Parts: sequence; C-alpha cells; structure tokens
Amino acid sequence: MKIKDHLYFAPGVRFSDLTIHSPKIVEKFHQRIESYYLEPARLLTKEEQAFAATVLLVSCLDALARYDSADPKNNWGNRKRYIDWLKTTMPKVFSEKVATAFYDDIRCGAVHEARIKNGCAFTFYAGNSISF
Repeated sequence: MKIKDHLYFAPGVRFSDLTIHSPKIVEKFHQRIESYYLEPARLLTKEEQAFAATVLLVSCLDALARYDSADPKNNWGNRKRYIDWLKTTMPKVFSEKVATAFYDDIRCGAVHEARIKNGCAFTFYAGNSISF
C-alpha cells in the first residue's frame, strides 16, 4: 500500500525498512497477511459478503503457496503450485480432486471471471466448509 511517499509491506512497516534477512521478517509477513487479507475477509464475512471475502482469501492462498514453495522461481506454473500446496498443506481437506476443483472453479472463477463455477455456491448455513 502506498501512503504519501512511502510504500508499505504491512501497516506501519515500510518496504524500505525491511529486507528478506530482517530479523523480524516472519513477524512482519504475518502482520501483512493478517492485516491485508484475513481481517478484511473477516469483516466481509460478518456482513455476509461471501464473494468479496473469497477473492481475498483465494488471493491469500496464492501468496502463501508462492512464498512457501521450495523454489519460488520454479517453472511449475501457478496452477500446479497452488494445487500441490493445498494438498500438501491441508491434506485432510484437499485431495487431488478437491484441490483441482477448488482452484479451477472457486479460485479462478472468482479471480478471473467474477463468478464461481460448476455448481459451487456460497452459504453461511452449511456445516462443512468445503463439500464436493
């Protein structure tokens, strides 16, 4: 975020004051994810704005998959990295089939087509977070 002449990595944390070797980089990264993605998504969810919250959350997953990848400059492409990251990080939730459907129908639908696809639906009334 840019405020006046400063570009911020997280609220109160300027990019110019930070390097990858900064002792508090992990703490500042957590602050970035919490402040720019998770807290706004919580606020949107309280207002039952599921679509907007989903766009933020799938973008957050994109960032986490990118930063968590062993080689961030790999040639896998985003689709493979995202799906593999979901399966590896949350294997009880994301099988190959569910991770692929989540990426194609929810992530790509919300981010690129302003919709979710193939019968996926948002609800605030179901017991399961993901159901395929």
